[in-house]
Amino acid sequence: MGMIFGKLINKFKAIKKIVILTVLVLALIWSSEIFNIPYLIFGAPSTIINWQEASFLTFIIISVGILSCIQAIELKKSAVVSSERVKELECFYNINNLSSKPDLTLEDIFYEIVKIIPSSWQYPDITCCRIIINNRKYKTDNFKKTKWRQSADIVISGKKSGTIEVCYLKRKPYIDEGPFFKGERLLIDGISILIANFFEKRKTEEKLKYISFHDKLTGLYNRFYLEEEIARLDTKRQLPISIVMGDLNALKLINDAFGYRQGDRLLIKMAKILKKCFREEDIIARWGGDEFVILLPKTTEEDAVKLIERIREDCQKTTDQKIPVSISIGISTKTRKSQNIQDITKKAEDRMYQNKLTESRSIQSSMISSLETTLWERSHETEKHGERLKELALKLGRVVRLAPNELDELSLLSTLHDIGKIGIEDSILTKPGKLTEKEWVAMKRHPEIGYKIAQSSPQLLQIADGILYHHERWDGTGYPHGLTGENIPLISRIVAIADAYDIMTRSRLYKKAVSKKKAIEELKRCSGTQFDPKLVDKLIDIIGEKE
Repeated sequence: MGMIFGKLINKFKAIKKIVILTVLVLALIWSSEIFNIPYLIFGAPSTIINWQEASFLTFIIISVGILSCIQAIELKKSAVVSSERVKELECFYNINNLSSKPDLTLEDIFYEIVKIIPSSWQYPDITCCRIIINNRKYKTDNFKKTKWRQSADIVISGKKSGTIEVCYLKRKPYIDEGPFFKGERLLIDGISILIANFFEKRKTEEKLKYISFHDKLTGLYNRFYLEEEIARLDTKRQLPISIVMGDLNALKLINDAFGYRQGDRLLIKMAKILKKCFREEDIIARWGGDEFVILLPKTTEEDAVKLIERIREDCQKTTDQKIPVSISIGISTKTRKSQNIQDITKKAEDRMYQNKLTESRSIQSSMISSLETTLWERSHETEKHGERLKELALKLGRVVRLAPNELDELSLLSTLHDIGKIGIEDSILTKPGKLTEKEWVAMKRHPEIGYKIAQSSPQLLQIADGILYHHERWDGTGYPHGLTGENIPLISRIVAIADAYDIMTRSRLYKKAVSKKKAIEELKRCSGTQFDPKLVDKLIDIIGEKE
């Protein structure tokens, strides 16, 4: 509405000038007859010059004079407008130039912009400015929101994220189409676009910088950044410098057992513990797949050990969780400038591996125990089933004269032959009804998952093949490789038949128990097809003796 009103005023002013000019010229022509103006202008009596010609010449001269005056006024106004345009261009240039100063933060840039803007407007002494972006405000000290204001939205990624406002503190004569020049109105729109570009560019730069210096999964610093910081802080002033190197235990085992997502969660959990235990000035980085390195400037080895104790205490608190967190740690400290920081890092790494070797048996036992507990929780099987199966399998193993070490393997396999089921979805494991074809394909993967788990653990390595082949059948129709007869490991054949008998004679969610008589009949029916016929006969003898 204000712009329309301003246009009407400007048109009225132009019409007014024409009317005034016409009246003046007519008045002069009329007065020339009374005061003999041609004589006054040309210095001769009116009788010498034709009166009409003299009047016409008088009209021309006076009109030219009036038009010259009007032109002078317009030129003066144009000069003012041109001067303002120069100020506006300088403003735009100075603001745009801020983006080439990488040492300035976004906040610094916005504060600089609100300082630059007032001096570029028509009345800088009474001009104030404010930028609001993402709920943060940047303004001149004298900012006051008045009715003589102009504003523009700051649009970032297609969404309004803020506003820029320029206000006059008091009223000034209207110029152009309002209290601000048209160029100033265009300028504020341009500045709002520049601010949006600054924001997007700087955020992109910050994101790229963050990505280049941080580990994507844990949010910790990465190896590249840590190596840069080690080089930068390797000075006498930072001594003593302690380096802590840690290796997350059993990550491969967790990846094989539960999948890489669960392994990633374990890494993230470890990263959170490290962040909690170390100080803000310490530099924590993910060095590799399962390794972490912490740089501790101005830290003695004694103080570093105290920090390590915090980590051990926090890890200890996770022992009752489904997947406990455990880390092997080594420390080394540079105390003299002459020492090579790379040698200090290598020493910390050696100590870490020494610690890992010392604690490996305890760590593996703890992790296997945790996996075993998880297996009982997630499947239909119970711990009592495992105990019964072990007892029956060992009896059969002794009957077929297995060596002592083979009996140990059989005992372990009886307990953990289905360990791969912890990698199968709960919806499949606990389904009371018949599995679909797709679900059955997924279920048949558990021997291979169990094999990978066993391969990842030195304590289970000797039963890896037993786990892999415990669902093979005597006639070659089993899975995963379709082995036949005695190509199937003996301990796998023993566990298969003992497991089948215990399952048949005990009730489950999806089936009722059958009598021992019917179970023996089923074993005889499957002898030579599913089961080793010799083992079937021996197991029936054992069951008969037991009864």
